[in-house]
Amino acid sequence: MSKGLKIILILGLAGLGWFVFMFFFIAYRPPKQKTAGYLYEVNDATMQAAVWRVIKSDTNMSVPPASKIDYYNDSTQFISMTMKVGTNKTYHYTLMYYGDLTYRSGKDVSELIIHDYRDPSRPHLDNSSFFFAAKADTMLINTFERRFIDKLDKELGMGHNKEIK
Repeated sequence: MSKGLKIILILGLAGLGWFVFMFFFIAYRPPKQKTAGYLYEVNDATMQAAVWRVIKSDTNMSVPPASKIDYYNDSTQFISMTMKVGTNKTYHYTLMYYGDLTYRSGKDVSELIIHDYRDPSRPHLDNSSFFFAAKADTMLINTFERRFIDKLDKELGMGHNKEIK
C-alpha cells in the first residue's frame, strides 16, 4: 500500500471517528419523557376535591403520610401518589395542577398534569438517559388513565381534553 493511500485511509477513519463522537456524545439528544395533561371545565376547588375523593375511594391508591410532605407532595400544587397495579407491582406518579394558586383561583378550567411517573421495578429512565423506553411511558400513562382519569371523569360527571406534552 502506498504512503499516500495510507494517509487518506487514516484521515478517513479519523473523520469517521470524529463524526461518531459528535453524534453520540454531543449532537444526540434522547427524547424527553412523555407526559400528559387533562383539562376539565371546572374550577380549581372542584378539581382538587374530586382528585382527593378518587384517591381516597380506591384502596390501590395512596399518598405519603403528612410527615413525608415535601416540595413534590404539598397537596396544593403537587401530589405524589402510588398506585398498586398488581399483587407485587406499584407505580409512582407525581401529579401537578397547572399554574400557581393565584393563577388557578379565577379560572373555570383546571388542568391536572402527570409531572413524573415511574415503575420502581425497572431502572429509572430520566430525560438524560441514553437508553429510553417509550413503551414504558405509554404503559404508565395508559395505566394512569384507566385507573385514575376514568374515575375522575365519573367523579366530575364530564369528560376531559387530553394534551400530550
